[in-house]
Amino acid sequence: MTSGTTQPVTEGFKRRELINLTAVVTGQPGDFYAEDYLAVDEAFVQKYISQILDNPERAEGVKYTYGNLLAGQIDQVIDKLKGDPDSYSAVMSLWDPKFHETGSSPCLNHIWVRIVQGALTLVATFRSNEMFSAWPANAYGLRALQAHIRDAVEPGLALGPLVTNSLSSHIDDGGWPHAQQLLKNHYGKRRTNFNDESGNFVITRQGAEIVVERVTTGSGVVVDCFCNRSARKLMERIALDCPALTVDHAMYLGAELTKAETMENYKQL
Repeated sequence: MTSGTTQPVTEGFKRRELINLTAVVTGQPGDFYAEDYLAVDEAFVQKYISQILDNPERAEGVKYTYGNLLAGQIDQVIDKLKGDPDSYSAVMSLWDPKFHETGSSPCLNHIWVRIVQGALTLVATFRSNEMFSAWPANAYGLRALQAHIRDAVEPGLALGPLVTNSLSSHIDDGGWPHAQQLLKNHYGKRRTNFNDESGNFVITRQGAEIVVERVTTGSGVVVDCFCNRSARKLMERIALDCPALTVDHAMYLGAELTKAETMENYKQL
């Protein structure tokens, strides 16, 4: 809603769209079904999961379900990983060239499964992904498929990340009011957290020099040190060496470095 561009759609509505959006799921919270938080409820998600794991009878007018398209492929992937846990080719494809002729094609096109360092990872590619109402169900369904494959291959494996690549990620205008209400209710309650995986920074002055020690979160072990008289040059160096800094942490760090440059008594050593 903040970064997407507004695109017209031939059916007459509009959508906010981002191209090539990657999302990584590392857990599965159980309290996301609150009515004002998701556009789907638990009953819908459970039905959706069954349509992925099973091969259900198609309702009248329904051309396919993901379960139909995955029929047989799930067992093939399980057998492949049982026979070769290091396989790079545990792939499931949901695309058929005939879809070009029918005008009805699946949004989910490609699934890749791999065991990495004792954890089973699943990566899914969507050609088109409605993020507000469809993506949550997609994520729950794929997470269930991932757990199903893990249990069938080796229950002792950890459940690794679920990665979704949405080539066209969007929210259609019918969902904009609900999305805006969600932002109003929850986004403003976000709290800045400087327990950044990139580490924390201890800033001191040694005479005219600004000294910045990067330390590990929690244990406080020094892993790097930066020295310069210029706050700007320090920001540029830290940005190069620590590209994964969270935005709020980086902004706070920039303000503190500026203070260190302009205040002679800033944590003087």
